[in-house]
Amino acid sequence: MSDFKIIETQEELDAVIKARLSREREKYADYEDLKKQLADFEAKETTYQNTINDLKTREADLTSQIESLNGDLTKTKLQTAKQRIATEYGLPLDLAERLQGDDEEGFKADAERLASYLAPKQPTPPMKSNEPAISDSKEASWAEMARNLINTGD
Repeated sequence: MSDFKIIETQEELDAVIKARLSREREKYADYEDLKKQLADFEAKETTYQNTINDLKTREADLTSQIESLNGDLTKTKLQTAKQRIATEYGLPLDLAERLQGDDEEGFKADAERLASYLAPKQPTPPMKSNEPAISDSKEASWAEMARNLINTGD
């Protein structure tokens, strides 16, 4: 250690205190600069937080917009598939929207079932026993001639 010097006058005391104060002030000399930097960083942080919040809001809006567009696209694809399948099975396009199912296979099964109901069926010829008896002799002769033509064929 250094030799301790006894302080005997006020000037010596003032000099020692002044030296100590100047050393202490040197420690905190950049305090004002640090306060300014802190204020700048806080302002930047606020700006960044606002930007982050704006981007989060924008992301949520875009996500909901994408979901809406995906739903519309799926709906359009299903409508197109229904129309194609209805045309494939000979159904009128008005009935395409009535096809039920979750996918194309379901639509095809429903279209096949509808087509079986709407398909024209061959009319069954009336049975001879159900035919009315011909009471007019003129018509009876015509019917006889027609039967003879059918039975005699070339």
